[in-house]
Amino acid sequence: MSNPNQVAIPPVIETPRLHLRAAAADFAEVINEAIVESLDALRPWMPWVHPTPTVDHTRQFLTGAEAHSQARNSFTYASFLKRNGRFVGVTGLHGMDWSVPKVELGYWVRTSETGQGFATESVEALTTLAFQTLKVNRVEMLISVRNERSSRIPIRLGFVHEATMRRYDRSIPGGPIDDLRVYAKISEQVASRDGDR
Repeated sequence: MSNPNQVAIPPVIETPRLHLRAAAADFAEVINEAIVESLDALRPWMPWVHPTPTVDHTRQFLTGAEAHSQARNSFTYASFLKRNGRFVGVTGLHGMDWSVPKVELGYWVRTSETGQGFATESVEALTTLAFQTLKVNRVEMLISVRNERSSRIPIRLGFVHEATMRRYDRSIPGGPIDDLRVYAKISEQVASRDGDR
């Protein structure tokens, strides 16, 4: 059996409506355009939009994401609509801990494409990647109790709300101290679900 730390990571993942493409510096302009479009929605939760990133900042992030993927620390994908190639959002597996192994999942969708299930579709795809390809034992998401919209996604996908960590983090510099909900799915859940099919 191959070591999951050495398995090939697919450069493209296909879902019913999306192509998820491994992060690349070439995407900097379209992703930055979406960030600027979505500032009002991102600013309460994402520290990296304070201040507003330029195209160069976004390119640096994507270059770093490529390096992290090569180092097997995190795996970041940009989502594009199959029907017209429009950029939709970013989904990633971060903080990979190969000693367990476990990983944290994060995501955002541009404002003009929210409410259509694209976040759920991309999160489900990367959850599958984590369990089937990376062979992790645990995928978790940490979401502010104030962010009810994002909390619906792990619930919809069968993640378990394990705990609420009180006064745990500031989502943004100078912002309120957030309570964070921990949602997780473990490999036994996946095996049990597959066995019921």
